[in-house]
Amino acid sequence: MHSLGWVLQEQGRLAEAERLLREALNIQRRVLGVDHPDTLRTMSGLAATLYVAGRRVEAERLVREALDTRRRVSGPDDPATATLITNLSNAVFLDGHPTEAERLQREALDIRHRVLGPDHPDTLASISNLSVILLDEGHAAEAERLQREAFDIQRRVLGPEHRDTLSSMNNVADILAAEGRYAEAEKLQREALAIQSRVLGPEHPGTLDSMDTLC
Repeated sequence: MHSLGWVLQEQGRLAEAERLLREALNIQRRVLGVDHPDTLRTMSGLAATLYVAGRRVEAERLVREALDTRRRVSGPDDPATATLITNLSNAVFLDGHPTEAERLQREALDIRHRVLGPDHPDTLASISNLSVILLDEGHAAEAERLQREAFDIQRRVLGPEHRDTLSSMNNVADILAAEGRYAEAEKLQREALAIQSRVLGPEHPGTLDSMDTLC
C-alpha cells in the first residue's frame, strides 16, 4: 500500500496517494506501533504527498513527529534520520525560514556524505537542496558551484533522464536566471522540459512546474 501510494504520488495522482497512505498509516500504527520503521516511513511518504499538494502545516507536523521518533529509535547517523531531516528542511524553507532550513540541510548532508558516500543519490539530493536554499539567501556563486557538482555526478551515476538529474537541471537554470544569464537559463530549461514531457508526461507536476518556470 505504501509503495503504491508512492507510485501514485510520482504520477501526480495526489488525492489517490493520500487516501492510500493514510489507510496504510492507520493500519501500521495499530498493528506495528508508532515506533516501527515502516510506520515512520509511511508518515514521511504521506508528508511528502501533502507537501506537493500544498498542505504544508499538516506535512510539517507529521515530519517533526516522525523525526523526533526516528532520532530516539534509530539514532542520529541512520540514513532514515537524514531523510526526515531533509524533509523538515524542505518544509521550513517553504514556510520562509531559510536559515533554519540551511542548518537542517547541512546536518542531513553531513550524515549522508559520511554514511552513504559522496556519489549516493541521497547525498546528491542534499547538495541540490542546499544549493536552492543558498540561492534564496543570496549566495548565487556557491549555489551554482554546488548545484553543478551534483548535476554532473547525477548525469553520470543516475543518467540524464532521472528525475533527480532533471530537478538539478532546473535548479541550475534557476540560478543562471537569478544571475541574469537568461539565454543560458532558457536553453537549459527547455532541454529539461522536453525530457520531462517525454518521460513523465505533459500533466505531471514536475513538467508543469518547468513550464511555469520557463514562462
